[in-house]
Amino acid sequence: MKKLLLLSVFILFVVCIANGQTQQGKFLIGAGSNLSFQSTNEKHQYFQNNKNYIDEYDYNTFNFNINVGYFVINNLVIGLDPGISNSEYDNSTSKRFTVGPMGRYYFGITNIKPFIGTHLGWINQNDFNKDDNFTTNYHGSYIGINGGVAFLLTKNIALEAALDYTGSSEKRTNGEYDEYDFRKLTFEIGFALHF
Repeated sequence: MKKLLLLSVFILFVVCIANGQTQQGKFLIGAGSNLSFQSTNEKHQYFQNNKNYIDEYDYNTFNFNINVGYFVINNLVIGLDPGISNSEYDNSTSKRFTVGPMGRYYFGITNIKPFIGTHLGWINQNDFNKDDNFTTNYHGSYIGINGGVAFLLTKNIALEAALDYTGSSEKRTNGEYDEYDFRKLTFEIGFALHF
């Protein structure tokens, strides 16, 4: 009986600590550095001199995102998801800025919490071609879904691992008409702070 009582008190303690991190009224600040655990396949279709061209690229990208959110109810956080990225492939460099709303729902009552989420927003991208010494500007939108696990290490710190699938559509705003469609699957690892 004593062991059962101690086990019950321990489980209640773990549940109280874990629920405190995703309770209504708490804030979430998460920084994820996605160090090229990303596989991107880009298909680029364009028309030039009355001919249709299709280029295909595979490349890796360095990303930095900051998630800032507020738990509107227990386990549901709503916030902003701004990010910057820098890609290099062939003789080109691409710099990208994104911003938009995000939402995430956490499951469970322990300090290991699976989650699902979504994000959408606006894109501004500048590509610089070293061979032509020319910069191309793109604007567009994106939408994505993700799922993963948050390991609540302390009352205020979580280690998060997730898979994210994002699709976007972008159009060139200078030079000849181009349109890009991206689909990418990304493995992300990062830390989140809960206040």
